Amino acid sequence: MARYLYPKFFTMHNKTSALLFFTALLAAGAYYFFVEKQALAPPRPTPTNGKNYREGQDESESSRNAHKAWMELIHRAAPGTDWREMDRLAARQLAQQRSRLTALRDGRSVEIFANGNLEGEWRERGSRNQAGSMRTVEYVPALNKIFGIADGGSLWKGNPDGSGWTILNDDFLLHPEILEAFYPTNTSGMRLIGASGKSLIFSDDEGQTWSDATFTPGFYDGWGSPMSVAILPDSTHTIYYLAHTWDATPWAPRVWLYRSTDGGQNFQRIHVFDANDNDRVSMWAPAGTTEAYILDRSERLYGIAGDSLQLLHDITTLPTGGSIMLTGHRGDSTLTLYTLFDGHEVHNSADGGATWTYQGDTPASAWGVGMVCSPNDPDKLFMGAVNCSYSYNGGVTWELANEWWEYYGQLDLLHADIMDLRFFEKNDGTPFLLIANHGGLHISFDDLATSQNIGLQGMNISQYYDVLTNPDMPNFIYAGAQDQGWQWTTQGTGDGPVDFQQQWSGDYGQMLLSRNNQSLWVQYPGGVMGYYNFPATLPNPWPDSGWDLPGSDKPAAGWIVPTANLEAFPGGNTVFIGGGNIQDGPGSYLIALSASTVPPYTIETTQYDFDFKANSNSGEGLISAIEQSAFDADRIYVATSDGTFFHTSDGGTNWEKSTGFTGPTSSWIYTTCILSSKINPSVLWISGSGYSNPPVYRSDDGGQTFTPISSGLPGTLVQELAANPDETLLFAATTLGPFVYVTWEDQWYPLLGEQTPLQWNTSVEYIATEDVVRFATFGRGIWDLAVTYVAEPPVAALEAGAKTGVKVWPNPVQRDGTLNIATAIHRPVVFTLSGLDGKIVKKALVNQSGSIALGGVPAGVYVYTVADAGNAVASEKVVVW
Repeated sequence: MARYLYPKFFTMHNKTSALLFFTALLAAGAYYFFVEKQALAPPRPTPTNGKNYREGQDESESSRNAHKAWMELIHRAAPGTDWREMDRLAARQLAQQRSRLTALRDGRSVEIFANGNLEGEWRERGSRNQAGSMRTVEYVPALNKIFGIADGGSLWKGNPDGSGWTILNDDFLLHPEILEAFYPTNTSGMRLIGASGKSLIFSDDEGQTWSDATFTPGFYDGWGSPMSVAILPDSTHTIYYLAHTWDATPWAPRVWLYRSTDGGQNFQRIHVFDANDNDRVSMWAPAGTTEAYILDRSERLYGIAGDSLQLLHDITTLPTGGSIMLTGHRGDSTLTLYTLFDGHEVHNSADGGATWTYQGDTPASAWGVGMVCSPNDPDKLFMGAVNCSYSYNGGVTWELANEWWEYYGQLDLLHADIMDLRFFEKNDGTPFLLIANHGGLHISFDDLATSQNIGLQGMNISQYYDVLTNPDMPNFIYAGAQDQGWQWTTQGTGDGPVDFQQQWSGDYGQMLLSRNNQSLWVQYPGGVMGYYNFPATLPNPWPDSGWDLPGSDKPAAGWIVPTANLEAFPGGNTVFIGGGNIQDGPGSYLIALSASTVPPYTIETTQYDFDFKANSNSGEGLISAIEQSAFDADRIYVATSDGTFFHTSDGGTNWEKSTGFTGPTSSWIYTTCILSSKINPSVLWISGSGYSNPPVYRSDDGGQTFTPISSGLPGTLVQELAANPDETLLFAATTLGPFVYVTWEDQWYPLLGEQTPLQWNTSVEYIATEDVVRFATFGRGIWDLAVTYVAEPPVAALEAGAKTGVKVWPNPVQRDGTLNIATAIHRPVVFTLSGLDGKIVKKALVNQSGSIALGGVPAGVYVYTVADAGNAVASEKVVVW
């Protein structure tokens, strides 16, 4: 695959030697972090395996920007294509399909997939103790329960003490920033308000099912995003909703304000703000009151009254032209307002918004969470960025709750990257603050004087960029996570979900094994490689050596850069890394890293002479995927970010471009994976962004030409491919979950089981010794499909004399649909469809091909049989839904 690649080293040039970056860091940086910092903060117990944070770990705005740019790159599409909306709509269709199929389950753990060609059992692997990002939270006093939406859109419920975390829904993906709960007058129980895209939805069964709200007028299209929701405790539970949307008149972005008085089922637009940006209008509703206020571009303050706005003040004492966020405190007879301007300036009004006074600056520019005021004290403010800070004097001065790195000495301190800050009150009047972050969720009962980590166990929302299993020791799993470092477990073959050990903090992506699976390579963003020379033992706390990718043209926006194994040299200790330039200049070159197996484990670099950027179709394409043929070390494949594909058959001395792609244009594909066949030296597959072109292609001539193989696959990102040992099945990790390609049908099928989360899948591998397909998700951890049955391809079956070329499709089939039958038998055969109790429900005579209408057949699991001259020649299960 694109992750495993191998070159021919003796043909390369410009060899240099380098020690891993850790050598320099240990010499220059260790004193500061481990001596100077100890003077500021006494040593504390360390988390999971006793390891600390990574020196040089980047939690800056530039790191966030690199991640955002990488996200856009890998989802590359033609201008005007809204890939997020495409994924959202396709995910809803898949969720509906899965819901219908789940209703037909007969209680077995083994499920049927891919037109009956594959059976298997889905198992959650974990982690269960390395929570990823919780994005927003809500608390329901009557239940004493916390509800939260994780970054992947899954909905969770748990207790304030951190126990009892339960997944409520992970197939109807929710917008991660909208979640409210209330008890409407027209229902007997609690209602949740969420969002799908920018449209609000509601649920009366704790998120198991959702209904769409109706908006009048409706949105022009899917462009835009939800902004904020305010639910007032009046007799109708009035709901106000701000949405950023495209307005057909005057053909520009606008902010719309909607109102609902029937519990969120119907919304009527009551105002349009002519602001172009979604951070120039802000709504705030004081807790426990029927008041709501809107600040419009620092120029006007409105009160919302029923279905209209009342202008309270034209403002001249606030700066304009920047982002704003309104918050405040309502006392018995006082109204204190605050505005956070441009992410860092705190302004206060003590006269209801008529005049404003600059208070001071926050310690850092706030992220989307912004700044909130305590509902219990008008002088207490809280803001979130990488760190969380608080002010007890109205924003004049600020204190850090803790430095992000201190979390790695005491897990009850706040994790980096604050995503939500919300105050609540228990039924007994106890106030508390919930702090959602990239490490899960914390709670504070004393305004951040102390905090407790309540996401340490059972909050299974790990976000993995890559997962790698040691094929020689399948109990060893290595995982590279978003903001939870690289992790490992030795329980890869046990019952899951299981705990993982965090070896190092930060963000980690593509991982590689070399030296016959004895040595491990891990990647920190930007091509910072760590090398572990361990044999069949647990990894050491520190990398044995490391290396930092140089060059001014780092691929993948400088985030997770492409790497690969040398498929033709599994016993070697060399890996490929794509992009960069060891001369530290421009260009995108293929580089091989070779590690010594004796101390100090020096890493030598060898760079190919060919500049893939200069030779790409656009002249700007950077390496996006790499692969080496397992048959021939001289045959290497490289793709670039503009859709150019290169191949060499002489070890990199000469490179050729593929002559083209048949079918729809490939101009907008960003190739993330190249998978070369292990049984046919001429065959390879590529995958990547498929929003403006097919997401998967096949080549039968060593990469010279490609043909799309995307029937049944939605237009989405296919991030990685893996094949079963005989390559009759291809497995795909996609933004829309796991898929499988049945080669003899030339058809893709979703692999969503009853419990499988509908999440972005980032990596996939086939573990042959276990017959397990392992998928990594970016929001629900690792999931295994334990394969129990694979159909034999018809051609192979005919050659073996085992079957007679019978094909019955589609499977599953709708109960009011039609079953199609085709056989290779040149005479009539008898087709019967029976229930699991043996009762025949359909019977027909089929002469080579035919169809049977299923009208009147109840939903359920059935068995079809094809008989020739009284002898059964084919029999398989069929799901009717």
